[in-house]
Amino acid sequence: MSLIKCPECGKKVNSTDNICNSCGHPLNKTEKNKNKSKKNLKLYLVFIVVAIILIVVFCMFFSSKKKESISKLYVACFENNNICIEEEELEQMFTNTTNTDINSLVFLLDEALLKNIYPNESNKAQKYANEILDSYKEQFDDEEMYLQALSYYGYSSAEEARRSFLLTFYQNKAIEDYARKQITQEKIEKYYENKIRDSIEVSHILINPNNDGLEKAKNIIKSLDNGGNFSELAKQNSYDLSTKNKGGYLGYIDKDDVEETFYEAALNLKINEYSKEPILTDYGYHIILKTSESKKPTLKEVEEKIISKLIEELMSFDAQFGVNALIELRNEYGLKIYDDTLKTKYDKYLENTLSNKVRE
Repeated sequence: MSLIKCPECGKKVNSTDNICNSCGHPLNKTEKNKNKSKKNLKLYLVFIVVAIILIVVFCMFFSSKKKESISKLYVACFENNNICIEEEELEQMFTNTTNTDINSLVFLLDEALLKNIYPNESNKAQKYANEILDSYKEQFDDEEMYLQALSYYGYSSAEEARRSFLLTFYQNKAIEDYARKQITQEKIEKYYENKIRDSIEVSHILINPNNDGLEKAKNIIKSLDNGGNFSELAKQNSYDLSTKNKGGYLGYIDKDDVEETFYEAALNLKINEYSKEPILTDYGYHIILKTSESKKPTLKEVEEKIISKLIEELMSFDAQFGVNALIELRNEYGLKIYDDTLKTKYDKYLENTLSNKVRE
């Protein structure tokens, strides 16, 4: 038997009574059922909690079974987007190529992941691979020599080489995108302020610095002073074979194209003026003729060029940059290697790859 509270006097009475024994106030069904409702609410809450616990346990059990099932079907997966490598697929590549098992796995992982990330780059990748294969073919007279050359570089067939070149394209794309993320607007603006200058159209005569190079350069300047033709003197005397037959014409240059001493000397010349003293660089002595110039472009006009330069700098100054970019990409997509032996080999592969890059 339960007790309820009288709404009139506040004293507790039996829930089965129709009136309050203390004040005679009639008890309606609402008051009599309040306690019952509270009890039912508690039972309902207990039921909800138990149901939630059972659902969580079931999900954990199902997830565990699912992961166990996946690990039996696949040797590795990118768990963030359900890209997986089957054991049979790995075995087939290991058998049909010169790759080790871990190199085969890394190849298959990067190939599957990057094609998924860059689905619209397929045509560019095919063009890239075809151009490389065509360059090999042009070097050899027949198919047999062509295949022997591919074999020398570690490819058992033209198709294996093509597949490798395709992957190289995608890896380069991923590394470039990774590098772009490291380049801030502040770095772009700093590069623009410090390195983008006026473009200058110049010709030059390069003299070998050995023996009497300085004296020879001075004599050419004397010939110019006496009315000599710059183009003819370049054809007769220049040590630069790439420009000699063009009268020494270099075209438009900016600060990144030549050594700073050369650029500054050209910058300080007037239009159609040549240097009155030989300019020494690592290549030798130069006599420079400035024929035109264009003013410094706006940041917007050269921003992509600056980004490309900064990417080149990142990749050239850090030998491990490309390797780290691909490692981070794999981790970002949740790489999980289920086979313990392969996982150990993969860790060792990364360690060796990074240490080799440092030595390079």
